[in-house]
Amino acid sequence: MTRDETIVLRVFEYGFSHANQNPVSNETCSELCFPEPKIIYLAPEESIPEEYTLRLNFGSQGCFDYKVSVFLFREVLSSVFVIFPNLLNIPFEKEYLLLILSLLQFLSAQLFYLS
Repeated sequence: MTRDETIVLRVFEYGFSHANQNPVSNETCSELCFPEPKIIYLAPEESIPEEYTLRLNFGSQGCFDYKVSVFLFREVLSSVFVIFPNLLNIPFEKEYLLLILSLLQFLSAQLFYLS
């Protein structure tokens, strides 16, 4: 996997597009409600940060750090390896993406339930 220096910008663009479809407005104020995204890495990479930051500079109004957290799918697989012993042998190719995302949905529901 190659390092993607623009991933946080693309995540922000996607969030802005989503927020711009459902703006909340009154006479004096408009509000854009952004989703809280996560960047999901399916396979390990050498140095993956815990979060990415995009600094938005609004000049005299100040700066805002837009932060996107990272979810390491392979680490979750390792932690449930005892329950599903053949799970780590799944190659990370496109045809398995649906299976992996379904499993991710299941695991995230379980992690939410446990916390």
